[in-house]
This record gives sequence, C-alpha cells and structure tokens, in this order.
Amino acid sequence: MSIPNNLIQQFVVQFACRTPTRKQLQSAEKKALENVLRELDPDFFQLFEDPASANTQQLFQVSKQHVVGASTITMPSLMFSSNSVTLLHPVKIAGQTLVTTGSLETKDQNKPMSEKLFEIQQAVRTLKYQRAGKIFEVVLGPFEKESKSKLFGKMFSMGLDDIGEVNFTFARYLKVGDQWYNLQTVVNYQQAKLEDRFVLAVRVDINNRNLANSLEPGQIVQIWDCADSLIWKHIENVLEIGHTS
Repeated sequence: MSIPNNLIQQFVVQFACRTPTRKQLQSAEKKALENVLRELDPDFFQLFEDPASANTQQLFQVSKQHVVGASTITMPSLMFSSNSVTLLHPVKIAGQTLVTTGSLETKDQNKPMSEKLFEIQQAVRTLKYQRAGKIFEVVLGPFEKESKSKLFGKMFSMGLDDIGEVNFTFARYLKVGDQWYNLQTVVNYQQAKLEDRFVLAVRVDINNRNLANSLEPGQIVQIWDCADSLIWKHIENVLEIGHTS
C-alpha cells in the first residue's frame, strides 16, 4: 500500500454477502440467530437492537462499542437487510488505529468473517449467499485546496479550482482468472468554501459479478482475498494520492 498512513483518517471494511430478497425474519429465526451470535463471539456481537425502533431498513442488527481515545463509539457489527448480510470491521476511526497489529490490511479477517457468516447461515436455515463482496470505505486527507488538480488528474481533464463538490460513481468490470469482478467505486468531497481544506471519501465494493446458487465459506474467502489483492492498486489507478497534502 503506497498511500501514506497519515493521510488515512478513517478506514472501515465491510464483509458482505448478497442474499435472496426476504421481507422479514421470523421471531424464532431472530431468537436462534441471537443465541448463536452470543455464543460465537460476545465481544464482536455486543448490543442486540430492534431495527424497527430505529426506523432502519435492517431486519436484524447487532452493534459493538469501540474505544477511540477518550470516547466510546457504537457502530454496527452485523447488518441483516432484506437482501444482504454484512459484517463490519472498523480499522481506523478519527485517525486512531483500532486493530492491535497496527496494520491496515484485513486479509487475516477473511476466514474468521466467513466462519461467522456460515454460523449465521446455520441459524437461518433458508439463507443462501449468492454473491460475496468486500467493501472498503476510506476517508483521506485533509488536503489543501491546491491539491485538487493533482488528486483528480487521472479522472478529470477539466480544471477543478472552482469545483466545490464532486460525487463520482463508476463500476469497473475486471476478469481475474476465470472469475469476473465488479469494482464499484464512489469518490466524493465537499467544501463549504473553495479556500477550505477538504477530506476525500472513497468507497470501493469489490464483488463477484455472476450470482451463485449458494457460495461456500471457502469460495467467499477466495473472493475477499481477490478484493484485497486489487483494492490499493485500484485506488492508485483512480487517484493521484502519493504524498499529496
């Protein structure tokens, strides 16, 4: 990874699987899922919430508390929606690295996260994983206003001195071995005033393009491993980060 560590203000990774659409989880399924998760990893699955009371689109949600400096931040660790199951792994928040290794690489989490998904699948018997994706959410900066042209030089030929907001979305299709992958990318920043410094938000979802009937844990790990091999080079191909500041 060639992006300077000090430029990464926040880094959250989502380990996600696409599922067939469902409208709800039955009460018995929720209870079975809660029991499994409490036994599986009580530190990761800490706070069980009623998504309906929070007015969200989730069918089932669990959160974890993270100590960040003098503060405690509560973030979802599991989100079970109508068409996906997602495990969240915050690596760096507010400039503070949360993982004990100090490394921002998350490949070592692929197998443990796939095992968690398999246990969830055992608790909700009709659950199938049709597509696996690893979502990398990075906040970079802050950058000086003069950095914009260099940062976006690979994306835009137009001048950016008077552009105060960018929301750029695209999907790249890439074949790796015999598998096609989506690299769905969102890049944005916003300045209240053109002379302000700014931070850059980058979201990359790398997933297998073709839906499977039901992915096995080993297949999910293989897809996530591939995502790890692609992510940083992909960002470097999109943005001119280097030592821009």
